[in-house]
Amino acid sequence: MLRQRQILGALAISLVVVGGFLALAGAERQDMAGLCVRVGLILGAVWLALPDLQRPGAKWLFAAIGIFAFIVAKFPKLTIYAGIVLLALAILRPRIASYANRRS
Repeated sequence: MLRQRQILGALAISLVVVGGFLALAGAERQDMAGLCVRVGLILGAVWLALPDLQRPGAKWLFAAIGIFAFIVAKFPKLTIYAGIVLLALAILRPRIASYANRRS
């Protein structure tokens, strides 16, 4: 499992870097640059969530990644904001559940 996560992370970083280089290369490659960056960001989100996806009760993360992919495809200008929200959910979700269990 560790090897799969490393490959996924390397692929995500590679796509974002290639997208950045293509964006700087010129106007005729802007569509390919956007595609590489978007797919790289989605793979990066999956890479961050991969350890959590194997835990029981992580169904909400599948839904969050699906919503993120829809937002990136439908509203490309909101990619950064959607990524920040997804990252915050992935980081804060276990803490919220732990806090709720502690209070009861």
